[in-house]
Amino acid sequence: MPDIEVVSWDVDGTLYPMTRFRFELFRLAVENLLTGRSSAKHIRAELKVLRQIRKYVTGLRATGGVLVNPGPLAGRAVSLRIEEKWYGEAIRRSGVSRLAARLLHRFDSAGLRQIVVSDYLSSYKLKILGLEGRFDAAYAGEELGFFKPNPELFLKVAQDLGVDPGRILHIGDIVSRDAAAAGGAGLQTAIIGRDDQLLKHFLDGSVVSWKLVQ
Repeated sequence: MPDIEVVSWDVDGTLYPMTRFRFELFRLAVENLLTGRSSAKHIRAELKVLRQIRKYVTGLRATGGVLVNPGPLAGRAVSLRIEEKWYGEAIRRSGVSRLAARLLHRFDSAGLRQIVVSDYLSSYKLKILGLEGRFDAAYAGEELGFFKPNPELFLKVAQDLGVDPGRILHIGDIVSRDAAAAGGAGLQTAIIGRDDQLLKHFLDGSVVSWKLVQ
């Protein structure tokens, strides 16, 4: 695989299936309510914290993806505890997607370095998925100050790795974020749900070139 030195992974919706995650998150909220582990008021309050973060980041994306003011991302320890409580359990129930699991093994077998590049802190997610220590490095946009679709996120990653951007393959799940940011920085890209057949061809060795970007 002469075209690739490093494989970069998005986390949410890429390493685990987002549709299943949303279902499990809803089911978890219902279970907590029906069993009395949490009141409706408490559930709404905690999920509101998580919605505020997502809403804030969505606004940042629309204005260039540059983190100037941390807003609700400040004091992250508190929101991370809430996030791990809800998202973590839903992610555990969802598990690593089959395609991602096969690709991770394939890239390991090929001797490629694998990293994570996510908008959000992902250490607890990787641990829950059983992928702790599986990657050479994990980068978070909220730490580097840039969110997808800003290409600067990936330029910083490539610089830190000391690798030419064109020799990094980023696998994500959203064209307007992953493909826009990684492709804009000169990386090769593959989008889960769009390029699945191409990725499966990589698994059986029928793809000669790893040049994915049109």
